[in-house]
Amino acid sequence: MGVSRVLAFDLREYLEEANIRRDRTRRDRLARADEALAKLRVYLRLGFHWKWLRPVRPRSVGAGLCAPPMIATTESAPNSKA
Repeated sequence: MGVSRVLAFDLREYLEEANIRRDRTRRDRLARADEALAKLRVYLRLGFHWKWLRPVRPRSVGAGLCAPPMIATTESAPNSKA
């Protein structure tokens, strides 16, 4: 599993934990979520800069309404030239 995917899962978990907790524990989880988001943004920017990642468009209009655009690595993308 890629680093960005792990960070995205961590971010989501910290946000869920912060939603449940209060006071100091909530602030701690929100701080961790903020750190995970900052790291995720850096990795995604580097991935696009180095062309390790590329945006993927939904295959149909309906798919775009149901889900956000996906990101695929060049290795998993169809028709990628290796």
